[in-house]
Amino acid sequence: MEITAFEIWVTVGLLLIVAELLGAEFTALALGLAAIITGFIVAEVAMSVPLQLAGFAALAAVLVPSLVFGFRRLRRARLQNIVVGEGGESGKTASVLYKHGKPNIKLGAITYPARTEAGEALAEGARVRVLRMEGITAIVEPDNQ
Repeated sequence: MEITAFEIWVTVGLLLIVAELLGAEFTALALGLAAIITGFIVAEVAMSVPLQLAGFAALAAVLVPSLVFGFRRLRRARLQNIVVGEGGESGKTASVLYKHGKPNIKLGAITYPARTEAGEALAEGARVRVLRMEGITAIVEPDNQ
């Protein structure tokens, strides 16, 4: 059984798309799509290997920047709509943990820098209650309960 150019291109394309799951910032996805499109073109039109590679390169030159910059723009727009500290954190309790010598608290899966209003030191492991958020910093007080 002989493997066709179509099968090679589609296999390479699918492997690149799977590689995207490792966090390639949409580059592997774009290259995978370029390979799959090249495979479908090769299935319909007989092409030499150099011509196949040139076609793949041309598709990649268009798809990589389009997908990478397009998805970055989309992600940036989505992140701008996220507001920290709309009141959902107020009243929650957490334990103080230190990262790089600075106090932090963890609320759910997110770690926030923490400080008291008066700026007093927070002991590692101390229980605190969130008063409010200032940007990404949690303003806390000792939880005496």
